[in-house]
Amino acid sequence: MPSRLVTVLTLLVCSSAVAQEQIILLRLLPPAGQVSHYRIETETSVDAAGAGQFSSVQLMLVSQTVVSVEGDTRVVDVVVDSIGLDGDGPAAQAMGAAADLLRGLRSRMRMDTRGRVLETTFPDGGDNPLLEQMKSSMEQSMPAAVHLPEDPVEPGASWVDTSTVTMSLEGASMEMEMVRNLRYGLVRVEIQDGARHAIISVAGTVSQTMRSTQVGGVAMESSGTVQGEMDIDLDAGRWVRNEFAMSMISVGAMLPGPMTMQVTVRASLESR
Repeated sequence: MPSRLVTVLTLLVCSSAVAQEQIILLRLLPPAGQVSHYRIETETSVDAAGAGQFSSVQLMLVSQTVVSVEGDTRVVDVVVDSIGLDGDGPAAQAMGAAADLLRGLRSRMRMDTRGRVLETTFPDGGDNPLLEQMKSSMEQSMPAAVHLPEDPVEPGASWVDTSTVTMSLEGASMEMEMVRNLRYGLVRVEIQDGARHAIISVAGTVSQTMRSTQVGGVAMESSGTVQGEMDIDLDAGRWVRNEFAMSMISVGAMLPGPMTMQVTVRASLESR
């Protein structure tokens, strides 16, 4: 009888220890000097009533270097090593021209360990008004950045990111407001090549209003859904994979009819 009791107690203690190991604080803690290379592929297809269809595929290679560690923040340099776009139609051509401006661009971001961007600068931008506009837009959109939960979680747990972003697109005389309601979930923690990886799901809705700042204030309303999954290497403190798909429907006086848009983004760590 005593031996049985010891066995039962041992099993209870072991079960409790396993359960405690599953409760985890999700944080990005990369060391200073860490260099990561990412391959980001974005597929976009648009069907605008009365204006035809177009599709494009953009491939971008970026390098990310952790410049310094300052407590719970990291200073990170991101460089666009190369970018290319394959598509059809005038809209795709315009996107290609914009992509050319990004080639070689270096941005410096200050981020916290929950993945939130606190500040963005362009050290090599000089007085380039386009980069100043990009900086302004990025800073205004920071509240919408994907972030990890504040408290420890276990597999099956979820947390909500609800945010409203407003920004001015001065070059296009437009104002934009975006509302995101996203739910993230820790799917599981697994071992890959000896390192702990957190697999996180995301699903939710996005709505967007674009309004002209010129006389008349013509507006366009968009709404849709987002769904995806990401993989974080907890031991290395960096993203390994991030995939999501977004479907949107837009209506408004700016368009000859309803427009549907589907965007699929795949980002993955590369060894180069």
